[in-house]
Amino acid sequence: FVIKEQDIPISESARRVDDGYPASLHALRDGEDYELLFTIPADRVTEFKKAWAGMSDLACTQIGTATAHAGQIGIESASGRVSLLDDEGYEHFVMAE
Repeated sequence: FVIKEQDIPISESARRVDDGYPASLHALRDGEDYELLFTIPADRVTEFKKAWAGMSDLACTQIGTATAHAGQIGIESASGRVSLLDDEGYEHFVMAE
């Protein structure tokens, strides 16, 4: 998958964090805010968006595309540079030691 950094929905609270990390990383890694994530075949995106808009007031945002690189997730900056994301997301079902 390649995620476009500028398309990631970011909460106001994530934007206010001043710890040297970009708000987009907080949106991807923190456990307080979440959204559903799913894939749709590229040839059905337009159809899906129309159907979604007709049945829900909730936003549905396309943030990236699936690639042939299984198991790898990249994040594309506004300049077009792609970096691989590491596995540092919040784990909801892991007990702290």
